[in-house]
Amino acid sequence: MDSSSAVENDSRRVSEPLRPMNLGEILDRTFEIYRSRFLVFLGIAVLPSLLAMAVLIFGRLLKQMDLVPAASGETKVALRAFGNWLASEGLEMYFSCLAWPVFAFLTSRILLKEEAKLASALSWFASYWRDCVGLAGAMWLLIFALPNCVGLIPTVRLAASSGAHQVVGGGWGYQLGLFFVFLVVWIAGALLCIQFATSVPVLAIERLPFSDALRRGLGLAGGGRMRVLIAWFVAWALKAVFDVGFGGVFVLALRTVLNTSRGFYLRQGAYAVLEFLAANGGWILAAPIYPIAITLFYYDQRIRREGFDIERMMEAAGMNLAEIPAAESDSDEV
Repeated sequence: MDSSSAVENDSRRVSEPLRPMNLGEILDRTFEIYRSRFLVFLGIAVLPSLLAMAVLIFGRLLKQMDLVPAASGETKVALRAFGNWLASEGLEMYFSCLAWPVFAFLTSRILLKEEAKLASALSWFASYWRDCVGLAGAMWLLIFALPNCVGLIPTVRLAASSGAHQVVGGGWGYQLGLFFVFLVVWIAGALLCIQFATSVPVLAIERLPFSDALRRGLGLAGGGRMRVLIAWFVAWALKAVFDVGFGGVFVLALRTVLNTSRGFYLRQGAYAVLEFLAANGGWILAAPIYPIAITLFYYDQRIRREGFDIERMMEAAGMNLAEIPAAESDSDEV
């Protein structure tokens, strides 16, 4: 009696966080998981910004040494615009995509009540870094790089600005055209993201090669893409709020630094740190939110479509369908 009660309690403990959830429950659970391991998630989120900063410093050294190939005409304008995009957010977006499977891995371990530490996450990444790099490259190319490349073409921007100028007139036409291009690029990236975002937890949890994870994620997302899209909007809205907050803190702190009586080099170093926090603080804080939500969505889809919660309950009870003899299963079907 006691052993059966223990098995039942164990089954309930394992299956409790894996029940089907609506969108509100997914978002609530996302922030609950984020708060429960805030420092661990923050430690992972800081790494993409540091990597992007290191690459940018290397790029500036190459430019100072005149090792960057020259270009002319419209190609030069487009390359300069793409380089500015890489410097401002493009590189950090790629490294953030690289961190998404790590966030999914941590979220899965928290849901299944397993150890979720920074060391275990980095150890997992070291074992699967090739697939993580491949998946991050594919998703970055589809979601961020290609839409932004199209939006940075001078002909596209000029056409949008000219059209907006004819409709609105005045000096606002050019700015409105650029905003329209930005909006189209952002929506295109969001629509592409909802197609492939589920591939991230597929890679982290099912340990499939990244090409198979992309196909599996594309199929698993069917029927729930609107929830993935809303989670994307929520994550970006929070990033915007964090950016505004860090921008305000940056202005106040900068006034304090410039008014200090310390030396020039101290002020210069403090300014660099504050500038980095203002530019990347919002992105760092918001980075774990979307992959956590996608991991919850992944489990929700598997529960709804594949009965994953039943499978986990059977495992907790000591039963495994794979161990049932073929003859016995055939007789049961008859």
